[in-house]
Amino acid sequence: VRKGMITEVLKSGVHWCFGDMYVKIVGANLEYTYSSLNEIQKTFLANYLDMIEVEDDSIALMTIKGNLHRVLKPGIYAFWKEGHSFNFTICNRSNYEIKNLPLFTIDNLLMKDYIRVFRVENYEVGMLLVNGIMVKKLTAGTYQYWQNTQSIVVQKADVRVQSIDIVGQEVLTKDKVQLRLNFAVQYQL
Repeated sequence: VRKGMITEVLKSGVHWCFGDMYVKIVGANLEYTYSSLNEIQKTFLANYLDMIEVEDDSIALMTIKGNLHRVLKPGIYAFWKEGHSFNFTICNRSNYEIKNLPLFTIDNLLMKDYIRVFRVENYEVGMLLVNGIMVKKLTAGTYQYWQNTQSIVVQKADVRVQSIDIVGQEVLTKDKVQLRLNFAVQYQL
């Protein structure tokens, strides 16, 4: 660095500096927010940094060797190209449906703030309501949807055979005869 400006990126080894130059040592696995770099630094470091831009309605999944390492919120990020094997997957959350993500990624603890989970039991049937409108019928299973601005509700109904016993109802007939009735009702949705 000379006069506050990056002049060269040095790799590991022995280097000499003279005059008003100095060396700033940074770790190869550090992350930088894009806004912390000035325009000249952005241009100069473009060959050395992977730039990841995450839109407002998206998240980026950072994986290392196929395992979820981190979830990036909206913003612009810079990572050193050398010394890591990061992969990034951008996920658009504007629609409530999760598409093309493996279940082990969805179930990861890092995703808990970004996903809504609903469970419909074997003896239930569910109705998916998005913004108050029924979208589809849900059978037994676990369903995951993006956590976004849309209102998502799963209404569930028990489909097992139900029974109600109505015991000891007394009724007076027109000719003043008293009847005692018992009912047993079975129903199923």
